[in-house]
Amino acid sequence: MKKNDKEVEAYVNGFLEKLSGFVQMAAKKGYKKINFFYQDESKIGLFPIKRRRITSRGVQPIAKVDYKREYFYIYGIVAPQTGESFFLELPGLNGENFQYFLKACSKEYEDSFNVLIGDNGTFHKGVKLKIPKNIYLEFLPPYSPELNPIERVWRDLKDRLSRKEVFDKLDHLSNEVCEIIREYYRYFSIIKSLTSYSYFLNSVALIYV
Repeated sequence: MKKNDKEVEAYVNGFLEKLSGFVQMAAKKGYKKINFFYQDESKIGLFPIKRRRITSRGVQPIAKVDYKREYFYIYGIVAPQTGESFFLELPGLNGENFQYFLKACSKEYEDSFNVLIGDNGTFHKGVKLKIPKNIYLEFLPPYSPELNPIERVWRDLKDRLSRKEVFDKLDHLSNEVCEIIREYYRYFSIIKSLTSYSYFLNSVALIYV
């Protein structure tokens, strides 16, 4: 299956209508506040993160690498409108861990109705998945990561990691990831600047006119 450009275009053009529907849904459920989050997961491991390096003309860049294959996953949600975010480190990419993450999100934002916009991962739609009552899962068109602004957060996180030393232990890497995420939590402006996709912000602005 490939990306359908017409489907992507139709999704963007109809996004305002979708957001309006979510607002009505929240009101019917009795919630006075609604959050719009983009959701995704990213694999973080001891395998090297390769980035371009500046050298003199004709000089081959040399960097220390270590080809260990230990890893973990970061599950996350980000709100482009406010800069809020929430992340969890989990050991695998599957329905069980996604269920745990949804429960954590529900508890973190228990007083609001929370729309999580993400991709069509199989485990995002598992038949055994129990969606908390204050969460609604909205799916982007297949194969359209360019519509999900959290992708830029993962890129920023990995760019920051690539500027550090090569990590030899997974817990050292985990600690560094936590430090970066704490910075995201402290400075909402970082997330806002990374995730300010016009198709989302323009639609949200019209809802609250």
